[in-house]
Amino acid sequence: MADPEFFLGPDGKLHPITPKKTGGAAAMAAMALGAAMAASSTAGGGTAAQPDAGGGAGGGGRTSSEAAARSGNHEEALRFLGLTTVTKVGSAREPTCVPRTSGQVRQFLVRHPCVSMSRMSLTAGDDAGTAIAVTIAWIELPQAGQAAELETLTGDVEPLPGGVRSGAHRQSRMDGAVVVIAAATATSGQPSARTLDEVAGTAAQFPPPST
Repeated sequence: MADPEFFLGPDGKLHPITPKKTGGAAAMAAMALGAAMAASSTAGGGTAAQPDAGGGAGGGGRTSSEAAARSGNHEEALRFLGLTTVTKVGSAREPTCVPRTSGQVRQFLVRHPCVSMSRMSLTAGDDAGTAIAVTIAWIELPQAGQAAELETLTGDVEPLPGGVRSGAHRQSRMDGAVVVIAAATATSGQPSARTLDEVAGTAAQFPPPST
């Protein structure tokens, strides 16, 4: 009688295969192997099929926030970032830009006078004690090429009375010949650098004030 062959059973042990049952045992062995592979995948290899759990401000929240910002809904835009209270400090439109700017931005505007500048200051916070001051400026230049050059420069825009001069968390964008510069800084609490950058990025999407 030929030596029996063996197959690995579901119990993890080797079982002999008689010649008459080779075909059926082979099928059983294949089924057992498939079950073992499926169990292994479920136990240790399931991460590839897991959805991304991070759907907050850095994902869909950020997209929704910027969409609300472009429509001019300041409160809704910042609520998507977890900030439930928004207070507008004020807004203003001015025919000159140099007196309200600093750094390379000011130096550039001395050489290339702007058409006008609008500014807005607001604060945003949450129930946990976080407060963030935001300053936004819309600087209109005679040509889009000048706006593109201005956007690459560093500098600050003076906030309106009652506002807070912002720090390093600064974002900008171009809209034709207009450069929008937004900056955010924490005045209380400890919001992360990412949160401050996202607040500034959202504020840069705001349309200019009507006044």
